[in-house]
Amino acid sequence: MESPSSSAAPSVQRRGKHTPRLRKACELCREVKGRCVPSQGDPARCLRCAREGKICVFLEAKARPKMANDSRSRVAEMEQRIEGILARLSSSEDAAGQPLHSRLITQTSANIHELPYSPLTQTAYTMPVNLPPFQFSNIVFDGFQDAVSKGFVSFEQAEASLQMFQGEARNFPFVVIDPTVGLDLFRRKRPFLLLSILTFAAQWNLALQAKLEAELKESLSRRLIVEGEKSLDLLQGLLVYLNWYHFQFDPARQVLYQLVQMANSLALDLGLDNPVRQELLVNPASLVPELRTKYLLALEEVEGRRALLGCYYLSSSICLAMRKPSSLAHSPHINSCGELLAGIGAAASDALLPIYVHLQRLQEDINQAFKYDRSDQEGERDPEKIETLCNRFEQQLEQSRSALPPEVWNNAKLASSYRAIRIYAREIGFHAHPPPPFSVPTARSSPSWYLSTTRHNSLLSCLEATREYLDHFLSLSAADILAFTTPDLLRLLYAMLVLGRFSTSVDAPLLDANLLHTMANLRYYLESLTAKFRDVLATIHNPSDHYLVYLCRMFADSKKWFAPALTSSPAVHEDLFSPKLTRMNAKPLITGNDCCLDIPGNQHSCPDITSAWSKPVASSDPCEAFMRWGDTGSG
Repeated sequence: MESPSSSAAPSVQRRGKHTPRLRKACELCREVKGRCVPSQGDPARCLRCAREGKICVFLEAKARPKMANDSRSRVAEMEQRIEGILARLSSSEDAAGQPLHSRLITQTSANIHELPYSPLTQTAYTMPVNLPPFQFSNIVFDGFQDAVSKGFVSFEQAEASLQMFQGEARNFPFVVIDPTVGLDLFRRKRPFLLLSILTFAAQWNLALQAKLEAELKESLSRRLIVEGEKSLDLLQGLLVYLNWYHFQFDPARQVLYQLVQMANSLALDLGLDNPVRQELLVNPASLVPELRTKYLLALEEVEGRRALLGCYYLSSSICLAMRKPSSLAHSPHINSCGELLAGIGAAASDALLPIYVHLQRLQEDINQAFKYDRSDQEGERDPEKIETLCNRFEQQLEQSRSALPPEVWNNAKLASSYRAIRIYAREIGFHAHPPPPFSVPTARSSPSWYLSTTRHNSLLSCLEATREYLDHFLSLSAADILAFTTPDLLRLLYAMLVLGRFSTSVDAPLLDANLLHTMANLRYYLESLTAKFRDVLATIHNPSDHYLVYLCRMFADSKKWFAPALTSSPAVHEDLFSPKLTRMNAKPLITGNDCCLDIPGNQHSCPDITSAWSKPVASSDPCEAFMRWGDTGSG
C-alpha cells in the first residue's frame, strides 16, 4: 500500500526540503505483523483498517544507526581500553610491592614444594624467574574449580594419589577406580570422590590434609544440603572419607555416626537397596570374561552395588562399635549383590566383597541375639538359651574359618575382623546383674544367669579370644598396621577395653578375680602395643602429628592409670572354679544397678582422663569408654 506521502501534491513536496519518510505499513498491520494491502473502496485505508473501521496511521520511519566503518577509530578505542587495564594492573602491583606475575610464581612454587606425599612423589620443580605477564600457558581457563585448579595439589600429585588409592583396593574394595580413566576426565565425572582420595593420600602432609578436609566439608555441605544433590559421586566420596576418618578425628567435632547415617540416606535415596531388575539365573563365573561386565551389569550399576555394600559394611561396623542403631540392615539383596559382583569379577578385589559382608552379618546376628545395643531391654537371661546361641555362633565361626580360602587369612583386616567377632560372641558373660539382696531362690524359679556355669565359661572364652586377637595384632607388620582403617582401630580399642575389664575386677562369683588378673596380663599388652606403635612410627617420615602418636600416648596413659592394679601382687588361686573365692580388696562389691562391663578405678588417680574413663550409671557397653575417651582426648 502506498503511504499518504506518495499521493500528496508535487508542489507540497517541492516546498518541504525535509519531507518525512513514512513507514510502508500502518501501525495496526505492524502490530499484528501482517501485510498492509490497500483497500479498493477506500484508498485512504487498508483492507484491515477498513474492515475494523479504524483509521490507518503511518509513523515516520527512523533510519537505522550505521556502524562506523572507520577501522582507525575502533583501533583507538581498543588501545584505550587496554591502557585502562594496564593502568589498573600497575596500580595493584605498586600497592602489593611486587609484580603480579612474581606473586603468582611464588605462590605456585610454594604450593608445589609444600605437598609431598612420600619420598617417591617428591620431585623438583623449576620455574622461570622472569615470566612475562599474560603468558600463563599452564593454566586452563575452563571455569572448572577443584583442588588441582586451586593450587592445593599439582596434576602429578593428583595422579600419584589415584595410584596410591588403587593400591588400597584389598583393604577397601567398595570403591574401585577404573585405571583406564584419565585424571582430567575423572576430575569432571567424580570431583567429590577425587577430593576424598586426595584427602586420604595427603596423610603424610597434615597441613595439606587439613586444607583438603576443609574443602571437602564445604563441598559436601554445599552440594548435599544447600543444593540437595543426590549422586553416586557424593556417596563414594563419603564412603572413602568415613573409612579413613581417623586421619581427621577431632574429639570435639567428630560426627562419625551422623556421616554414616548420611551415607545410608544417600544410598536409599538413589535406590541402591532395590534391585533394578531380576537377577540372572545363570552363573556369572560360567560366562565368557568379556560378557561378564558388558552383558550382566553396566559400569554405573556395578559401582552402585559396590557402594551399597560399602554402606552396609561401614554402617554395621561403626554402629555396632558405638552401640547405636543403624538405618541399613542386612537384606537378601545385599547378599546377592556381593555374590554377583564376585562372580562377575569386574575387579580383582570384588572376590573379597562376600567375605566382608558375611563376617559383618555374623556380628550383626550376634548383636540381635544378645541385644548388646539395647541394654535397657535385656531383662532376665535364660542360661540354657544363651548356651545354645553361644554354641551355634561358635560353630558358625569355625565353619567360616574352614570355608574361607587360605589367601583370605593373608589379609590383615579380614583376619583381625574374624578374631574380633570371636570376642564379640563371648562378651555376653559381662552382661549380668547380681540378684537382689536377701533373695531366696525357690524350686520353681529359673536358674540365674549371673550364677550359671555357662556365663563363667563364656567369660573365660572371651578372655582367650581377646588375647588371641592382641597376639595377632602384635604379629602384624608396620605396613599392615598403617593400612588399618577406622573400623579396624575401633576393634583394637574394643579388645583393649575388654582386657582392661578382666585386669581390674569381674563380678563372677565362681571365678578367681586374682587369677583372671594374672591371665589377662594387661601390663604386657600395654607395653607391647606402645612399643609396637613406636616401631611403626619409626618407619614414618616426620611422624610428630601422626594419629598413631595419640594412640601410643593413650596406651601409655592407660598404663599409668592402671598402675595400682598392675603393681599389686594378688594371691593366685589354682582353681578358677573355686566355690569360695575372694575379690580383690581394692574393689567394692557391685550393686544391682552397676554393670559388669563398666570401667572401674580411682578417678582422681588420672585427672587427664577422668571424664573419659568415668563409670557410667547403667550401661553394658564396653565401647562407651572409648567414645568418652575420644570426646576428651587429643585428635
